[in-house]
Amino acid sequence: MRTKSTGLKIRNLGNDAYSVDSPSSLWLLPRLCVGTSKQTGGKTSLITSAMHEFQNAGCMDVIAVISETFDSNRKMMENLNIKREHVCSPDDPKTVKRIFDIIEAEREDLQRYRDELERYKELDKHLENAST
Repeated sequence: MRTKSTGLKIRNLGNDAYSVDSPSSLWLLPRLCVGTSKQTGGKTSLITSAMHEFQNAGCMDVIAVISETFDSNRKMMENLNIKREHVCSPDDPKTVKRIFDIIEAEREDLQRYRDELERYKELDKHLENAST
């Protein structure tokens, strides 16, 4: 199906606050990735290869998967270190809540890390001042 251009101008608002540095050869992050094609069309190969590259570049810590075929594709995904509790079924009505819970837990973990880093910097400053 072909579509006509509407002439809509897309503006880059320059909001890099939520962007993640990623290799120029890969997609910009954050991103929701949906793979669709016929059976044996290469969806899992494409997505797992990209996720592996993102992990090697240090761009992502957690991967959540919504897939019925995760177990049958486990060999391709085992190097991604996906936690079993981060694999959801598209047919499960609790999937959206589980994804939100994963995101919230990661957000809280990041905030705790930032708070502890700030406390460490303060401690380091006090120790440095005490030694002089």
